[in-house]
Amino acid sequence: MKQEVLELRGGYRLVYKESASMVAHCGWVIQAGTRDEQENEAGLAHFLEHMLFKGTQKRSAFHILNTLELVGGELNAYTTKEKTTVYASVMDQYVPKAIDLLSDIVFRASFPEKELQKEKTVVIDEIKTYLDIPEELVYDEFEAKCFPAHPLGHYILGTEAQVQGFTQTQLNDFRSRLYLPHQMVFSYCGPRKPEEVMKLLERHLPSDSSLNTPHKRHSPLSIVPFQEEVSWQGQQAYQVLGYEAPSLHSDLRPALMLLNNILGADNMNSRLNLSIREREGLVYAIDSSYTPFSDSGLVTIYTCCDPGKLKRVNQLIRRELDKLAGEPMKPKVFTQAVRQFQARIAMAEESRQSLMLALGKSLLDYQRVDTLEELMAKLEAVTAEQIRSIAEQIFAEERLCKLVFRP
Repeated sequence: MKQEVLELRGGYRLVYKESASMVAHCGWVIQAGTRDEQENEAGLAHFLEHMLFKGTQKRSAFHILNTLELVGGELNAYTTKEKTTVYASVMDQYVPKAIDLLSDIVFRASFPEKELQKEKTVVIDEIKTYLDIPEELVYDEFEAKCFPAHPLGHYILGTEAQVQGFTQTQLNDFRSRLYLPHQMVFSYCGPRKPEEVMKLLERHLPSDSSLNTPHKRHSPLSIVPFQEEVSWQGQQAYQVLGYEAPSLHSDLRPALMLLNNILGADNMNSRLNLSIREREGLVYAIDSSYTPFSDSGLVTIYTCCDPGKLKRVNQLIRRELDKLAGEPMKPKVFTQAVRQFQARIAMAEESRQSLMLALGKSLLDYQRVDTLEELMAKLEAVTAEQIRSIAEQIFAEERLCKLVFRP
């Protein structure tokens, strides 16, 4: 299907993917996340995402929440360490309504004082709920220790005290500093022609040229290995093992994605799942992830198990890492691993909403969008020796970062 990038008025961009469907998915992907917060702003990117839905110059919060829901559509948003995304899914005839609403809340949210105080209570409740979920908390605490003097280490939700102090002025300053034309992409996946989507969008873009003020991110220092344990009031031990890894701009990224899929991504035949969960029955949950940032990255391995089994679990994890680093995979096994990962990517593209979000992120990160065929070719170019070499370098024992929540 057709895939294009179009330049819009004021320096904004549209990334478009044709889809023969009655449903369209679209949204703004913004290069503004937790890592862009200043010292007194931890949690502000996420709080602003909440406040986008609380009123604009022409819509109340009630109006915003009902505009698409009443016609069967969905409106949503989320914040990560590096991005904020606001998006919608609607029947095709309601695309003009969705584009109007999405642009209104992103560019013209007014952050009413009454709603500001109510939403502080909501987000503080979210923080308290999150603090009761160790499998999520352990990841954020791990990243906080990896990036102790950098906003990449901030909790996305912030803290209760920080949220309590947020003001309208801070929200407006953050938006004007970061919601810039060259840092924003509108992504669309649906049946309309690109020229039609472009025309609809340009009706709702701001004309204020002051939004072009440059923004520069500051890179974190190299991660200093650590091994720490924290007392936890519970029954299970929660653990994250991690290693500093190349950023999303590295030429090694396709190989790292493949390596992670082989090691312990959410497929049932990953090496960690087979050797530790299926063969030994030592854990309920074990997986790995590769998280590339724009100027850093992490490969992490998460486990949840009985505290008495943790030592044996870590021995088996080390054994699997050493196998990957020791010698290249056999040709047949490696070919199967490549084919499996290619199939997972192809099947993921069947989710048009996920595809729409991925297109926007790709254009922001790389200034281009690979076709599915180009992605497949990059994986075909990865070699078994390259996987071995990367594993040897990244999984060196002296580079280990480790955090355990132990009862």
